[in-house]
Amino acid sequence: MSDSPLWDWADASTWLYRRARVSRAVAVDALVVSEANALIDRDEADFGLALDERVCAAVRALD
Repeated sequence: MSDSPLWDWADASTWLYRRARVSRAVAVDALVVSEANALIDRDEADFGLALDERVCAAVRALD
């Protein structure tokens, strides 16, 4: 495990999805985990609402 990963899985899975290499579900799952991790790092007070807003925006940008 590295503190500085070479690739961000959310970015990589989005790239792969746009090239029909992984399913949309794989890309969405990666985006959800990425957004959740970002909110955890910020110690977001209203985690559920913030996660919903960020995930919805990320998924809209996916397509």
